[in-house]
Amino acid sequence: MAAVLVCGGSNAENSGREIAILVGRRRALVVPFVDGPRLSVLSEKVVELSLPQEGQASGVQTSGAASGGTETAEDATSGGGGGGGEEGQSRHTVASASMSAGGELLAVCADGRTVFIFNTSTWTKVHQWPAKRRVCTMHFSSKGQDLLVADKTGDVYRYKCGEEFSEAGEMILGHISVLLDIGMSLDNRFIFSADRDDKIRVSRFPNAYNIESFCLGHTQFVSCLAVSRQYPNHLFSASGDGSVIMWLYETGQLVSRFDLPVKQAISCMAASASGLVAVAQESMSDVHIISAEGGSLQLLQSVPANGTVLHMAFSQRGYLWLISSKSGEPVQVIDVPGLVANKVKLDSIDLQPILSKSDDLFEGCLHSRLDMSLLSKDPMDGMHRYFERKQERLQASSK
Repeated sequence: MAAVLVCGGSNAENSGREIAILVGRRRALVVPFVDGPRLSVLSEKVVELSLPQEGQASGVQTSGAASGGTETAEDATSGGGGGGGEEGQSRHTVASASMSAGGELLAVCADGRTVFIFNTSTWTKVHQWPAKRRVCTMHFSSKGQDLLVADKTGDVYRYKCGEEFSEAGEMILGHISVLLDIGMSLDNRFIFSADRDDKIRVSRFPNAYNIESFCLGHTQFVSCLAVSRQYPNHLFSASGDGSVIMWLYETGQLVSRFDLPVKQAISCMAASASGLVAVAQESMSDVHIISAEGGSLQLLQSVPANGTVLHMAFSQRGYLWLISSKSGEPVQVIDVPGLVANKVKLDSIDLQPILSKSDDLFEGCLHSRLDMSLLSKDPMDGMHRYFERKQERLQASSK
């Protein structure tokens, strides 16, 4: 994945102030907004953040709408200059990004297998780690004190991000299959890990060798996990079989299942604080809004996006931010509460004036998703193939 989107902010639920971070190949665009009845972007406070090379500074540019100029700040802890130059930045294709629950820290991992931690108040790099292996996804713990990093080989490492940063990661769990997503329960007691072998493991945190349950019900790889404050004891999952399942994760009980009309792999999913679930399928432009009211998953509405959806995230008040494959209009913001209440037909916030200042933010990123068909596994059904061959022989002999 090379285009990543995260939403969050300090005390966002009370103040309505949040930030959306659009992470592209070379840098990130930080878009502050007020998440009220009508979303408004604070364009004068947009920040452009460069991914540094190891041992170099992180370049931060603040776009000033009033002055019409740019202001550069250097990372005082590095003592270097600039963002490492085009040659250094070009190798930083983003693999994953995550924001702490309080919005104080942003974690970004690039293809160079380096995890960067940024302070969101000053937008300076405060720490970095070399990952053990190529990272597939990251997730902050619910309290923001730990960063969980999952790699392609199925291992999950814990990095401390409290008052002091740990110098190395501690391996806390491992799968024998490829990990595709991880998550945390809202009470910080459990870690969820989804893999290519159709299963979700629920482990106790931080002692993840204690397995609480398995959530079994998908027939293909589990691609996405999500939790919602509306349903704190439940977990939502999406799969390559085109289904969304709601679980009671402590027992592994399947509460409800919804199969999308087209049996195509689900590539991304997000859950809002109010309990709505949004999903998008591979190579398709529709976003499906699903309700979990009463413990039953039901499709509320399907919304057309600008292109194939690459990533999505809900704001605290329910606006859905999307990154799609449409190069001219890659970012879309949809008023989901208004759609559900039938107050608006389709409310999409225009971000082009802001994005035009960073024309190449997603250069080369909008068509680089993993081909999810490579994750599918053919069922081992020897008898079925045997009868097919027998039928072919009978037909051939009768001619």
